[in-house]
Amino acid sequence: MVLILTMAMNRIDNDQYSHINNSVYNHLFDSIVNTYLIKHAHLSPSTSLQIGLVVSSYAHFFSPLSFPAVLDLGLRVTKLGASSVTYEVAVFKEGSDVPSVVGGYTHVFVDRH
Repeated sequence: MVLILTMAMNRIDNDQYSHINNSVYNHLFDSIVNTYLIKHAHLSPSTSLQIGLVVSSYAHFFSPLSFPAVLDLGLRVTKLGASSVTYEVAVFKEGSDVPSVVGGYTHVFVDRH
Protein backbone atom coordinates (compact mmCIF):
# COMPACT_ATOMS: atom_id res chain seq x y z
CA MET A 1 0.00 0.00 0.00
CA VAL A 2 1.18 3.48 -0.84
CA LEU A 3 -1.13 5.31 1.57
CA ILE A 4 -3.67 4.48 4.27
CA LEU A 5 -6.39 7.03 5.09
CA THR A 6 -9.13 6.74 7.72
CA MET A 7 -12.50 8.38 7.06
CA ALA A 8 -15.67 8.56 9.15
CA MET A 9 -18.97 8.19 7.33
CA ASN A 10 -21.89 10.56 7.78
CA ARG A 11 -25.59 9.76 7.96
CA ILE A 12 -26.11 11.49 4.61
CA ASP A 13 -23.72 8.96 2.98
CA ASN A 14 -26.36 6.22 3.34
CA ASP A 15 -28.85 5.47 0.58
CA GLN A 16 -32.48 4.45 1.03
CA TYR A 17 -31.38 0.92 1.93
CA SER A 18 -29.11 2.15 4.76
CA HIS A 19 -25.93 1.30 2.83
CA ILE A 20 -23.28 3.75 1.76
CA ASN A 21 -24.44 5.12 -1.58
CA ASN A 22 -22.39 3.92 -4.56
CA SER A 23 -21.57 7.50 -5.55
CA VAL A 24 -19.88 8.06 -2.17
CA TYR A 25 -17.24 5.48 -3.07
CA ASN A 26 -16.14 7.69 -5.98
CA HIS A 27 -15.64 10.51 -3.47
CA LEU A 28 -13.61 8.18 -1.22
CA PHE A 29 -11.42 7.09 -4.14
CA ASP A 30 -10.93 10.72 -5.18
CA SER A 31 -10.07 11.74 -1.60
CA ILE A 32 -7.30 9.20 -1.10
CA VAL A 33 -5.81 9.65 -4.59
CA ASN A 34 -5.72 13.43 -4.27
CA THR A 35 -4.36 13.24 -0.72
CA TYR A 36 -1.53 11.15 -2.10
CA LEU A 37 -0.90 13.49 -5.05
CA ILE A 38 -0.88 16.59 -2.84
CA LYS A 39 1.22 15.19 0.02
CA HIS A 40 3.63 12.93 -1.84
CA ALA A 41 3.73 14.09 -5.46
CA HIS A 42 3.50 17.79 -4.53
CA LEU A 43 0.64 18.36 -6.98
CA SER A 44 -1.40 21.49 -6.34
CA PRO A 45 -4.92 21.11 -7.76
CA SER A 46 -5.26 24.85 -8.31
CA THR A 47 -1.78 25.79 -9.59
CA SER A 48 0.01 22.74 -11.05
CA LEU A 49 0.82 22.92 -14.75
CA GLN A 50 -0.67 19.46 -15.28
CA ILE A 51 -3.99 18.01 -14.15
CA GLY A 52 -5.17 14.42 -13.96
CA LEU A 53 -8.33 13.55 -15.87
CA VAL A 54 -10.18 10.36 -14.94
CA VAL A 55 -10.58 8.26 -18.09
CA SER A 56 -11.89 5.05 -16.50
CA SER A 57 -13.16 3.90 -13.13
CA TYR A 58 -14.58 0.81 -11.49
CA ALA A 59 -15.78 -0.61 -8.17
CA HIS A 60 -16.37 -4.18 -7.01
CA PHE A 61 -18.62 -4.59 -3.96
CA PHE A 62 -18.18 -7.53 -1.60
CA SER A 63 -20.04 -6.53 1.56
CA PRO A 64 -22.23 -3.58 2.54
CA LEU A 65 -21.06 -0.71 4.71
CA SER A 66 -23.17 1.95 6.39
CA PHE A 67 -23.10 4.90 8.75
CA PRO A 68 -21.75 5.13 11.43
CA ALA A 69 -18.85 3.07 10.06
CA VAL A 70 -15.30 4.35 10.13
CA LEU A 71 -13.43 3.23 7.04
CA ASP A 72 -9.78 2.54 6.33
CA LEU A 73 -8.81 3.21 2.71
CA GLY A 74 -5.69 1.68 1.21
CA LEU A 75 -4.18 3.03 -2.00
CA ARG A 76 -1.73 1.47 -4.40
CA VAL A 77 -0.54 2.23 -7.91
CA THR A 78 -1.12 -0.70 -10.25
CA LYS A 79 0.21 0.80 -13.47
CA LEU A 80 2.49 3.73 -14.19
CA GLY A 81 2.66 4.95 -17.77
CA ALA A 82 4.35 7.89 -19.46
CA SER A 83 1.39 10.21 -18.82
CA SER A 84 -1.06 8.01 -16.94
CA VAL A 85 -1.43 6.35 -13.55
CA THR A 86 -3.85 3.59 -12.57
CA TYR A 87 -4.77 3.47 -8.89
CA GLU A 88 -6.51 0.79 -6.86
CA VAL A 89 -8.29 1.53 -3.60
CA ALA A 90 -9.38 -1.04 -1.03
CA VAL A 91 -12.09 0.04 1.42
CA PHE A 92 -12.13 -1.72 4.79
CA LYS A 93 -14.42 -1.35 7.76
CA GLU A 94 -12.10 -0.11 10.50
CA GLY A 95 -10.34 -3.08 12.11
CA SER A 96 -11.14 -5.53 9.29
CA ASP A 97 -8.51 -7.27 7.17
CA VAL A 98 -10.98 -8.06 4.38
CA PRO A 99 -12.02 -5.27 1.99
CA SER A 100 -15.70 -4.51 1.51
CA VAL A 101 -15.05 -2.67 -1.75
CA VAL A 102 -12.14 -2.61 -4.19
CA GLY A 103 -12.11 -0.02 -6.93
CA GLY A 104 -10.08 2.62 -8.59
CA TYR A 105 -9.47 4.67 -11.66
CA THR A 106 -6.97 5.82 -14.24
CA HIS A 107 -5.69 9.38 -14.46
CA VAL A 108 -4.25 10.74 -17.68
CA PHE A 109 -2.18 13.83 -16.97
CA VAL A 110 -2.51 16.70 -19.43
CA ASP A 111 -1.40 20.32 -19.57
CA ARG A 112 -3.80 22.57 -17.71
CA HIS A 113 -4.13 25.04 -20.60
